[in-house]
Amino acid sequence: MNRHNSTSSRPNPVLWWSLALGFLAIIAAAWSRPELGADAARAFVAHLFPALTGRQVHLAVAMLRKAAHVIGYGLFTLILTNAILSLRRAPHTRADLSRIVVISALLALFVAILDERLQMMISFRSGAGQDVGIDFLGILAGVLFRLCRP
Repeated sequence: MNRHNSTSSRPNPVLWWSLALGFLAIIAAAWSRPELGADAARAFVAHLFPALTGRQVHLAVAMLRKAAHVIGYGLFTLILTNAILSLRRAPHTRADLSRIVVISALLALFVAILDERLQMMISFRSGAGQDVGIDFLGILAGVLFRLCRP
């Protein structure tokens, strides 16, 4: 039996579940460390670009942080999809893939809601419902990317 052919059709479960847990660890680190918050980001951007006004720094940081939400949750949705796919033998039907992508999206949305909720309980963080909406845009992008692949 050709080992390469028997494993190449299924994503590596250790890799994908490690990436999923790594994403959760990054989120936990981000809301548990003040030096990873918006104030620290504003100070960093102001230091890098001293010619920017305070308003420009605030806008740049807001855009960067929102982009990080979209990209992060889009990738998290793709990672979760591959992690779940790694538990099942290929080939998958289109309906199977659609169900797995929806499950991944719901799990990612749950994490986004939990993340913002936990931030509300931390004095130096501020959870925001709008961030869940922005996370959802990333989740939706991940879903569309995965379902539109040939």
